Amino acid sequence: MGEKGFILNYISKHLSRDVLLDDAYYVRVASGDYLVLKVDGFSLRSAKYPWMDYYDVGWKVVTSVVSDLVAKYATPKYVLVSIGLNRGRSVSEAEDLISGVSDACRYYGASLVGGDTNASRGDEWVDAVALGTSPNPIPIHAKDPGDYVVVVGEYGVTGLAYELYVRGVKELPSKVIEVTKRPKVRVELLNVFTKFRDCICVSTDVSDGLAEALHRLSTMNEVGITIDKLRIPNDVEVVIKDLGLDPIDVALRGGEEFEVIFTTKTECLDELINELRRLNIPFTIGVLRRDMHKVVVSGREVPYVGWDNYLGYTTIKTK
Repeated sequence: MGEKGFILNYISKHLSRDVLLDDAYYVRVASGDYLVLKVDGFSLRSAKYPWMDYYDVGWKVVTSVVSDLVAKYATPKYVLVSIGLNRGRSVSEAEDLISGVSDACRYYGASLVGGDTNASRGDEWVDAVALGTSPNPIPIHAKDPGDYVVVVGEYGVTGLAYELYVRGVKELPSKVIEVTKRPKVRVELLNVFTKFRDCICVSTDVSDGLAEALHRLSTMNEVGITIDKLRIPNDVEVVIKDLGLDPIDVALRGGEEFEVIFTTKTECLDELINELRRLNIPFTIGVLRRDMHKVVVSGREVPYVGWDNYLGYTTIKTK
């Protein structure tokens, strides 16, 4: 069944409302703003590449929850972490993990306010909870999802990292090491959302693969998406081709990019593009199509594939 099928068909029965397909949960509080909450985590065995250390893992778990908050137009405020380490783990490695958490919180302007520690007898793990505030969260679904889709970021680096890892390649491009060791959320998007919130209709983060995020947005809003070309760094594209792989396929399957996809109305597009360029935020523009319910990139229909914590890279199934 896989992770998402299990969530939708079983966990959903125990929730008070349908919040499963959005990136984070948000509720209005007395001040009029919204409190936005997100939890995420992973086993160290699945999340830690050989070239990463425990500091990197701590940094990444905070980035993973902040990414969802930013996609909802929420400013991160507080973070809690829960860790489960083997009894034989050294104190220095455990401290490195917490240092990575702490430094990432500081980078994103959030406070580390506590958590929990556990002894693991098997696979080690780390979870993070983030709380943020938003004046007007951007949902993943809207009655009018807009006219254009903005895919923020460049793609292919994390997909290439995975391909190099499974092939046992030791000499890695510097960009692969940099992006996987210190992934960073584009918090400057919060300024864009503030300026153009009336124009932006829906938003979601990209963490389980670009194809998965595009399909999720398409399915939730019952629209098709057409994108002419993805932004793939030239040096990354060269290495992907040298491996005998298709750069577009690697870019779409990826995962852990921690980027954002959002949609906008036609009348705002030109000014929004100028703002993204002013902030040096890379992006690709696609079109929302109401005459079809599929995702098309570079002229090819994209299957609903992505990362599943139970099945690995696979076709996403919800039933």
